[in-house]
Amino acid sequence: MNLILGQSVIRIGANILAHLVGWKQPLRRTHITHVQVRVTPLGTTLQRIFEALAVVSREVPVVVPMHPRTQAALQQEGTYGKTTDSICVIEPVGYLDMVMLEKNALLIATDSGGIQKEAFFHGVPCITLRDETEWTELVETGWNRIVSPTSCPAIVEAIESTLSSSGGSDTSPYGDGTAAAKTAQQIVELCKVVRD
Repeated sequence: MNLILGQSVIRIGANILAHLVGWKQPLRRTHITHVQVRVTPLGTTLQRIFEALAVVSREVPVVVPMHPRTQAALQQEGTYGKTTDSICVIEPVGYLDMVMLEKNALLIATDSGGIQKEAFFHGVPCITLRDETEWTELVETGWNRIVSPTSCPAIVEAIESTLSSSGGSDTSPYGDGTAAAKTAQQIVELCKVVRD
């Protein structure tokens, strides 16, 4: 699950989404986006995640682009209405709308590896609802926090404490954005050596 939102070139998309979910103003870092990719945490785990989101939604709007399998799993457990009444559940969205949701979220809660990294690139803190992550550097820099999806209180605490913090460090674990220029310079230097 993920919490997401967006801006500028996609502002039209934000306004359309705001209209669809009933918000009067365009979305700008006003909500939590939750994206549940795996439906394997059926039963109690999925229920705990949505119970936690319902608790958090009393203070901060929670937007969930819900996959039909997730909805079916919640309905099968008999918890769909109880756990989603206070959450803004929307239909699944395409990539650009998802980017818009991610960029404008206060926080993203997800079990998706890709969305964890997208959250970092958008400068949005992320709560990963799994017991591990492949992006350990994001945990080390404070942009991502791993939380067991089986504990409603732990999920609520993680979201609330992350929302009240200033986010991750200002370092970039992926370099300074000049790799292409440095590589081109090395190729030029190598060509000069070969020529001489």
